[in-house]
Parts: sequence; C-alpha cells; structure tokens
Amino acid sequence: MRCMISRDMHDFKDLKVFQDSYLLGKDIWHDFKKNQNHRLKNQIFGSVTSIPANLAEMAAFDTIPQ
Repeated sequence: MRCMISRDMHDFKDLKVFQDSYLLGKDIWHDFKKNQNHRLKNQIFGSVTSIPANLAEMAAFDTIPQ
C-alpha cells in the first residue's frame, strides 16, 4: 500500500521550515565554533539539525509504516 504523500512532500528542500532550520543549524555551528563546552555545543547542534534531518527522512519514505 502506498502512502498518500503528495509529490510536493518529496521537495522538502523547498519547505520554509527546512530552509530556516538548516540556516539556523549553520548559524549555531559558526557561533559555537570556538566554544569550549563541547557537550553544550553538541546538544544544541543535534537538536537543531534534527528538524531538517527528520523532514528529509520523512520525504524518503514511500510506504506507511506498520
């Protein structure tokens, strides 16, 4: 059974939320580049990058999970 995802969903890079979260991740990476608190940097960067990663993963699915 195929999922009822529109063709537009596969163009996740066109989504505003993807573009904004991607840019936010880049900004945070550059802002925290010299920060010595690696645990904090990794926690924040991991949280921010999960948004575009989840959108990309969702767009890759072609079937409904069981």
